[in-house]
Amino acid sequence: HRIALHSEESLMWASVEQRCRTAVRKASKNGLVCRIAQDAKFLEPMFSFVEAIFARKKTTVSYDLGRLRRLWDAMHPLGKAVGLEVRLGEQLAAAGVFIFDDRQAFAWSEASDSAFNPLGPNNLLYWEAMRYFGARGMSHLHLPGAAGSPIGKFKASFNPEVLSYPFWIHDRHRLLRWGRRAYQEMYSLRAKWRYLLSSRERKGS
Repeated sequence: HRIALHSEESLMWASVEQRCRTAVRKASKNGLVCRIAQDAKFLEPMFSFVEAIFARKKTTVSYDLGRLRRLWDAMHPLGKAVGLEVRLGEQLAAAGVFIFDDRQAFAWSEASDSAFNPLGPNNLLYWEAMRYFGARGMSHLHLPGAAGSPIGKFKASFNPEVLSYPFWIHDRHRLLRWGRRAYQEMYSLRAKWRYLLSSRERKGS
């Protein structure tokens, strides 16, 4: 989902759908505030949100926290990555890691705590990302997500251009196909187990 950006905030505001503008206003009225992350402390709680989302869908995350940290450590010192946090007081409601060059920005990882979703944190997160990158003269913000999926329908409210891309997997041998399926199932079980353990640890603390 490629969203066109503009340095004139009013033009971007007019381009998104009414339901999106309503949700952004609702988030602000509910006391949610979006700010630039000052350090990498938000990565771990944000990744726990990501794990929870994938666990509810009975699937697995395609990367781990270590990879996310390595990306941040490599890109942030170069001024090519930024973290946005949506908070209610001191509570983290949503967050995202965005990478960018001189022309375009890409949402690399973003998620919210489902307990805060009725307040509209995701709409506020993406709108503030549009403002941030639009003010810096970038042309587009790319958001991942399959068109027509629940997340795709949500992101459609930002009036993006939906880009298609080819994707295919070719197994040279039947055993490789079986092995990959077994690995995916094992990885899924491990991800669910890790999420349950982290949930218990958070409740215990």
